[in-house]
Amino acid sequence: MNIMNDNSFIRETAIKIAKSKTVKEIESSIFVFPNRRAGLFFQRELSLALKGTPFFLPDTYDINRFAESLSTLRKADEIELLLYLHKAYRDTYNDAAEASLPIRSFIELGLKLLHDFDEIDKYLVDAHALFVNIYQLSELTATMELSDEQKEAISRFCNIVNPTSDLSPDSLTFHKKYASLWNHISAIYDRFNAILDANGAAYEGKIYRDVCEHISDERLPQKPVYFIGFNILTASEEALIHRFEQLNNATLVFDYNNLNRTTATFDYHHSIRDFNFSIPKHIYDYPSMTSGEQTENLHDILQRLIAESSANVIEQN
Repeated sequence: MNIMNDNSFIRETAIKIAKSKTVKEIESSIFVFPNRRAGLFFQRELSLALKGTPFFLPDTYDINRFAESLSTLRKADEIELLLYLHKAYRDTYNDAAEASLPIRSFIELGLKLLHDFDEIDKYLVDAHALFVNIYQLSELTATMELSDEQKEAISRFCNIVNPTSDLSPDSLTFHKKYASLWNHISAIYDRFNAILDANGAAYEGKIYRDVCEHISDERLPQKPVYFIGFNILTASEEALIHRFEQLNNATLVFDYNNLNRTTATFDYHHSIRDFNFSIPKHIYDYPSMTSGEQTENLHDILQRLIAESSANVIEQN
């Protein structure tokens, strides 16, 4: 949920860290970036800044891999998640037609459910309160203590139940079917998570929620952690950084010039301009100076169906 393509900022950050920290301090630190590309570029620039000095590259992660490294849960691939969700769906429905729904017919709906469950957990929304009565969203948000960002996230999540008139007949049918799930969706969510827990598996949002709500401080790394280049944050990313700030070992490094750019295109994500004031002692402002064969066959078939269904979902949105 973050964009950072300013190589000059990463270069300057690497140079400043190389000058201000000993090799031992750098080697014993963790560096977290919005994406993998930024982390790889940082490693290269750090090596250049320390040229001639022997050292081991420090642990470097993108934010998603970092969350995964902290959780005991295993991130499952899309096919595995769809199979588990399909089982949860069939287990939950008493209706014979829905309970016998084949995986091929379920994939398009399953992809949408996976996306929605992932959004709910990434924004640390109370899933069961959300599912109580989704049609009465205005009443729901009035009784729940939600931030404006969470309300926008819920509104975006719920737009599926308000199909517009210009949708194709097939899309309208899909939306109506999806809307009919609300009587069962809470049970599906619970059953799906129970199946995942039994298999030690998770989707990305579930991993974030697990780290933010269930991982004890004793299990978190006790070494310095640098969060570099985050311009916007989801609620779970913010909570994750706060966990390390409470341990007094988090350092947030950001490009001040980038904070002056608009974040309107990022919808409801938290702006770092709002978040950074909560940890003033741990912020470094580095402004840019220049600115089996059968199994394999099933896997291939599901991959193709997922690709086709994903394309359909994108067209509908």
